[in-house]
Amino acid sequence: MDGAEHYRAMLRPGMLKAARRLSQPIAVPLLQLYGADDGCFLPPQVDDRHRFAAPHAMEVVPDVGHFLHIEAPEAIAKRIAAWAK
Repeated sequence: MDGAEHYRAMLRPGMLKAARRLSQPIAVPLLQLYGADDGCFLPPQVDDRHRFAAPHAMEVVPDVGHFLHIEAPEAIAKRIAAWAK
């Protein structure tokens, strides 16, 4: 796929519907967990609270990488349980 094909694919009907959905605030509670040692994803560095219409929390978990639930299953389960209360 060349670079232009990528942009043409974004104009397909399914992609336009997805883009519209993404422009709406997230209406379900969300807990975002990031591993402090994750080499793939970094927590957002911008204030994106406008994207959430429901309770939202973001936490950076120390001493874990990309697979938080595998590296620290008990600690992650406790964080999720505490947030869900």
